[in-house]
Amino acid sequence: GMLVSGVGHELNTPLGGLRMTLSAIASLMKRLTQSDQPLTEHQAKQLELMEETLAIADNNLNRAVKVVEQFKRITDGRTRQDLQNFNVRLMLEDTLAALKPLRKQHPNVNIVLYGDQELEFCAAAGVVSQVLQSLVTNALDHAFVENESGEISISFNTEEQYIIEVRDNGRGISEDLMPKIWEPFVTTGRGDKHSGLGLFMVNQWVSELLQGHISVVANVPQGTRFIITLPIQSL
Repeated sequence: GMLVSGVGHELNTPLGGLRMTLSAIASLMKRLTQSDQPLTEHQAKQLELMEETLAIADNNLNRAVKVVEQFKRITDGRTRQDLQNFNVRLMLEDTLAALKPLRKQHPNVNIVLYGDQELEFCAAAGVVSQVLQSLVTNALDHAFVENESGEISISFNTEEQYIIEVRDNGRGISEDLMPKIWEPFVTTGRGDKHSGLGLFMVNQWVSELLQGHISVVANVPQGTRFIITLPIQSL
């Protein structure tokens, strides 16, 4: 996390330089179009092509800046375990952005978010992000067979506690495995090089670091639902 955060900080300088360069080129092109001397047909076409190229470059630069900002937020948060107020939806969007390469392997599985866009939690944001990343990764790896269509939903709200629910409509968890899912090295994907530590670590993070509770409801083949409850705290 510290390494990625450091790389993000280093990338900000050249990205800022590129932004200034593109802005200067755009300003120069604007002056050319406003010149008193008329442009030839060839010059006008070249200028139009340059404007299109500049727009593509600017769009890709903005994407790069957004990715760097997202990874900085994630990694900065994960190096901290202290309480902080954070926007839940923004944290989830950043977390899902980090899973983009994995999500490309499951193009038919949609991930949807449900909850107040302005809702804030007071907790260790980096730990919450890590928990949710692990649950989504677990669902993508185990709930759906290759190219199968499905949905993973993440809902969040506040009642007497903070509540986050991660639900999928995949294959579910077999009854004989249910009593052991929080134990280390328990996995159905040993042949796919899964270690069986994912849900064990999730349980440890929720109970030990966040002082909360996680439970699971699963039926074959009706999917799986993880419910996380966290104590409401304040700075």
